[in-house]
Amino acid sequence: MPCEQKDIDFDSLLNLENQYYQEGFLEGQLEGSKQQFLEGKQLGIQTGFQRLLVLGQYKALVAIWINQTQQKINAGATTDDKGKPRQYPKILQSLTELQMLIDTLFENGRAQVTNNDSDVEKYDNVLKRVRTKMRSVCPIFSENYNDIEEIAMKVGGTIQTEKKDEW
Repeated sequence: MPCEQKDIDFDSLLNLENQYYQEGFLEGQLEGSKQQFLEGKQLGIQTGFQRLLVLGQYKALVAIWINQTQQKINAGATTDDKGKPRQYPKILQSLTELQMLIDTLFENGRAQVTNNDSDVEKYDNVLKRVRTKMRSVCPIFSENYNDIEEIAMKVGGTIQTEKKDEW
């Protein structure tokens, strides 16, 4: 019986290496994208936590200082514990302004946590002004601003970056 010749396409066998290379490449791209998404999400959560931690710390300190200042005013004090003359009504006014500035980042008692460009810019601008005011108010209450920042860094940690990402 004569052998019938069938049309067999061997071209697909010749391209196996290229086919598997492409499949591996696409799988690697997909896995890399998933990993980048996860790392981005982790960085976002950590950054958000650090920002809200600092904001909460400032809000609590100002509330305590307002309470202390109000007690001094109610007691009729005109000097601090070291005998230094203080104008407590002016200090209370400054603290109230600081509290109102911090409260611009809150809505209905909750921190605004949207992440669009305008809100991030607003947060950065307000926080910069709050930090400046905090630096000027801290000495009145015998606090060191750097210690306050250091506490936030210890609790919140720092954002880990690779050496190639640093400026």
